[in-house]
Amino acid sequence: MKSCLTAFALTVIATSAAPTSGHAKAEWIADTPVPTTGTIRTVVKLSVDESWHTYWINPGEGGMPLSVSWDLPEGWSAGDIQHPAPIRFMTGDLPGLGYEAEVLLPVDITPPPSISGPVTLSGKLSWLACNDSSCVPGSAEISLRIESGPSGDDKGAGQHGLIEKAYSAIPQPLPDSVLKVELEKENIVMTLTLPPGSDVDPTEFEIFPATRNVIDPAAKPTFKEDPDSPNTWRARALTSEYLNGMPESISLVLANGDKGPFVISTPTRPR
Repeated sequence: MKSCLTAFALTVIATSAAPTSGHAKAEWIADTPVPTTGTIRTVVKLSVDESWHTYWINPGEGGMPLSVSWDLPEGWSAGDIQHPAPIRFMTGDLPGLGYEAEVLLPVDITPPPSISGPVTLSGKLSWLACNDSSCVPGSAEISLRIESGPSGDDKGAGQHGLIEKAYSAIPQPLPDSVLKVELEKENIVMTLTLPPGSDVDPTEFEIFPATRNVIDPAAKPTFKEDPDSPNTWRARALTSEYLNGMPESISLVLANGDKGPFVISTPTRPR
């Protein structure tokens, strides 16, 4: 006898959006349909009021990065919130790194091996928003409700493109790159080596230090080709006044509009 079964999948039936708090508002969005196994791609969308900004993982001088406290059902887990490359700005006299207008922050959610709806995932976000003269903390309760329904339901129409945009903007490792970082008096010297024939020109990219308290927040280092060492570029910047010995590793993000972005990292050894 021919079987007549309806295919089922897990779908997001609701997302929560918070009213403006601290000159920004947050919304949590999931890819649809939600897979019944494996990682669920989600995005925290933070919309910032005009003339205000929020902060990157390395906020620069005087800022505070976004943080989250998750409240997930047993067996569920959340990965780290991922961040696109930032921009530079000033808060009064303080240099900072972060975002204006809107930022999309991907976060992977991992369900238990066997799941079925309905289930509610929630968390509390906290951030700091600043303009030229003041800073205001903000917070929001975010949630996703997931339940089973016929596959093909398009209850999350329009969100897949946003999810793809958010994930594609996350810095990826620069292939076959070697980064060396050394202290030279009050400066930090970054040496990048790429394989012969690489189609990446480091001189075209801005350098953003993802590791805090290493490079002076006001510095704007750029790579310059080393004429004496093939496939090698160097950048130099003033060290942060808060540097207290070299950290175990240093990460840099390289960004230039639609090129990249890339992340390069190195273990460090104090000289």
